[in-house]
Amino acid sequence: MEANTSTPPPSNVKTTNETSLKKRKRRYSSTGEYTNVDDEECLIPAEKVLVEEPPFSLLELCDEILIEILSNLEIKSLLAVGQTCNRLQLLIRDSRLWRNVDLTGEQLHLKDIKKYLLRVNDQTNCIKIRGMVEQYPSESWKNVSLSESLLQHITETCENLQILELHHCFINTETIDITHFPQKLKRLVFNDCYVRWPNTPAILFSRIDTHLKDLEDLRIEFCNWFSTHDLVAFSKVVNLKSLSIRGCSELKEFVPYGSIAARFGFKKLETLDLRETPIMDSDFQCFNILKNLREVLVECPVELRNNRARSNIRTSCGNVTLPETRVRERSRPQRPGPQPGRFFIVNVVYNRQNQNPAQNNQNNQAENNENQDEGNVRNAPAPIPQFHELEPGREQEQLENALRIFLPQHINENGNGNENHGPTHAASIYFAPTKITDRGVCSYGIARVPVQNNIVVIRAEPRPQDTTLEKLTIRHYRNVSDVSLRHLVQCAPKLRYLDVTGCGVTLEGINAFKEVKPECKVISDFTSS
Repeated sequence: MEANTSTPPPSNVKTTNETSLKKRKRRYSSTGEYTNVDDEECLIPAEKVLVEEPPFSLLELCDEILIEILSNLEIKSLLAVGQTCNRLQLLIRDSRLWRNVDLTGEQLHLKDIKKYLLRVNDQTNCIKIRGMVEQYPSESWKNVSLSESLLQHITETCENLQILELHHCFINTETIDITHFPQKLKRLVFNDCYVRWPNTPAILFSRIDTHLKDLEDLRIEFCNWFSTHDLVAFSKVVNLKSLSIRGCSELKEFVPYGSIAARFGFKKLETLDLRETPIMDSDFQCFNILKNLREVLVECPVELRNNRARSNIRTSCGNVTLPETRVRERSRPQRPGPQPGRFFIVNVVYNRQNQNPAQNNQNNQAENNENQDEGNVRNAPAPIPQFHELEPGREQEQLENALRIFLPQHINENGNGNENHGPTHAASIYFAPTKITDRGVCSYGIARVPVQNNIVVIRAEPRPQDTTLEKLTIRHYRNVSDVSLRHLVQCAPKLRYLDVTGCGVTLEGINAFKEVKPECKVISDFTSS
């Protein structure tokens, strides 16, 4: 029996095969053997072998890692994963996966919303819902997004719910009002929602101050149904710190309600967002008395930014005189209702020229006959102002057609006044006011050195000399000029951010402002810092 003459490998040396298997489970690994070459031990590489690892399964992970992975899924995908096996079905019920329920990824019917909210629990902190209003004008947009039973389920199940956001939702106030919402809400959002009002008068927010006592952030944005009288109810919410009515284009009688709300309420209000609303200086001034106001945002609606005042328009009816051109446009369409456009109120004024009394006596009988047959405009009742939707680029043509409706008796083939009737005619077009000027900005605080001429401050209760504003955004108002900058230098000692993009300020005014307040970041058409 021959003795084994091969030299065994040293005890402290591991083969390449063993080393590679420990480092990586799936790789090409070399096998080798030790031999004597010139009395030295050498490793001669041999053929490469593919080492296969067993297939990996997601279920091999522990529950904590799986929950961390599932937390990145949308609710719809999360429910779909739960249908694959019993273990995942149990895992998706974990309360940590339902703390923030975001359903804004797609438009949902009420039945789908109810299905997705079945798993909410007492750990749920935030719910975001997206309805079908974006389907307008399709009939499906009328699908109600909230019901009394759904709100009751949320209220009873989500005891600690603090955030509720409703996007593009259809709300029927015949069945629900603010008292159906969870009471512990701190943030409530209505974004581009539509409300169906009952036959009897009802106010959606009438008891918001007693029901939502913890509310701190309220946003009603791009909702044409919002009424300014609700400001009085909002002002009574004791903990309200942020209010946004951005894009609410149907603001009417703002001054009486806004001034009362600011004078007697909004004690803790810090942020006010009035962007893309048709407000004027008088509306903007309502809030200058608030002592805790830190940030104000105002921005001219997109549809109004390029409108220029035109003092006179030549039409076939003669010269149409436009006094101060003030335009009101809808930033969002009402549902149901007309599509977005410009709405002008056309008011025609008639002036009778002085005529010879004898000629008048001679023509009385003839004129009376004409009144009976054709209707003389001088004796006819004053025309009722009407709304006309004008399209960009066709204003002159449409103005002529509008005037012909009111003045059929005075237009002849040449487009001049009818000599048989003799009266002159003029048409004035009045537009709803939508502008903010230096006067509105300068109402926040009282300048030590006056920057405006012929301005007298009269108030039953004097406003603070210095405003508490720290951030001010006022965009695309051409009548806001360097005067406002000079005022803010004196009256806004805490101002740290100012955005005057699209306003009538100059580079010289910006530079002068920065010299006095270098700590304030200024955003404008000239500079971004």
